[in-house]
Amino acid sequence: ETDFFETINSVKENFNIDTTRLYLTGSCSGGFKALELATRYPHMFAAIGLISPVFKKNYSNESLLILNEPYNFMKNISNIPVYILHSSVDIHTPVISSDEFVEEAKGYNMRNIHYYRTDRILDMYYWEQHSDSVAEFITKYSLSSQPGNISFSTNQLKYNTAYWFKIIDKADSIAEVEVKSNSDNTINILTQNVNSFELDLE
Repeated sequence: ETDFFETINSVKENFNIDTTRLYLTGSCSGGFKALELATRYPHMFAAIGLISPVFKKNYSNESLLILNEPYNFMKNISNIPVYILHSSVDIHTPVISSDEFVEEAKGYNMRNIHYYRTDRILDMYYWEQHSDSVAEFITKYSLSSQPGNISFSTNQLKYNTAYWFKIIDKADSIAEVEVKSNSDNTINILTQNVNSFELDLE
């Protein structure tokens, strides 16, 4: 992550970039890393594009790594449009990984997932052939910096911010947050294992 942010900061310093149009893309294990960054820093990215992604890694007995897998924090990206392309005959990354992710997302009532499951792609690796479709999808979006509803969970205090909600202190367990803005300018906030928080309302 250090290299990633050093690169982002260097680009900002040397070029006049639109920071509301930062995107994450990846295939296979690169898809895993894209999801990891997005669940940790949802307020930074406008959209995600994935091809044949790995959503879970087998860490055997490394319980801490399993607990912190981005799959377990998928609701953090509920405000980010996600494009997934996966071949049903993929022998490198089985399509069931995407099937399970999409089904799990439905449980969180996430409507931002755009899943394209196809049996027409026979290549083992197909990022190059279909990267244009990823780019076409993600570049339609810009960052939603002030979403009305926020779903957020974190196991580490260093990943404590989702848009305008910031966890200041938490218990040892996973912190859970559900925020809903109402039409009468009130906000409903439900938290679990959160000791203190602050809001950055514009």
